[in-house]
Amino acid sequence: MATITDNEYLEQLFDIRKKLVSFSSSIIEKNEITYIRDISVKLRILLIDKSGRKCLLKEIENILKIDIFVAIKYSLKEKIAKGLLPSSFSDGLIFNQTNSVATWFNIDQRTSEIISIFEALNRKEELVIDNKEFSYKELIETVADKMGGAHVDKTIDDEKLIPHNNNLLIGGMTASDRAIFDTCKTTIELINQIDKFIKNSEETNFIKRWSHEKV
Repeated sequence: MATITDNEYLEQLFDIRKKLVSFSSSIIEKNEITYIRDISVKLRILLIDKSGRKCLLKEIENILKIDIFVAIKYSLKEKIAKGLLPSSFSDGLIFNQTNSVATWFNIDQRTSEIISIFEALNRKEELVIDNKEFSYKELIETVADKMGGAHVDKTIDDEKLIPHNNNLLIGGMTASDRAIFDTCKTTIELINQIDKFIKNSEETNFIKRWSHEKV
């Protein structure tokens, strides 16, 4: 059985960047929101393990011997627990977005921390709607695997559909579409940083070399 070379993995990474740039431009310039589905498939390939196989970004980490980090802001619950907000702040709150991917490369020492990008993807409270919590991973998988990205599924849990409700729009997009679109833009920036690391071999706050070989 043929194996994929390191260079082929890197070619896939930069091809995904090219596709994400094209899809996001179509959304911005032509308001073609249906490209959110295509974006979700590329994000799933890059960021989410599937059927026992590592996602592309983990393969890239292994090839380059790096770990990739992002800066996440504390959730509403964490801010209340740390005394940064009064507990009454959450009373009657219908919608909340705390761990926004749009700020993953902005460090605020008081209200954020640096964690693995994969841990960030799995964090709840990316979106909180009617006390239901959703992670970026869940949003991407729902669109890619259930709503016409890679597959169309007739049966989707009602709770998974909450972020896709047209009654709650952010900049003309559903909460889910906006989150995936923002993830697309941040992912393009991430790949740009990886590209720069390959060319200059310089660490950043978000790309760190392994201190020792991993098993």
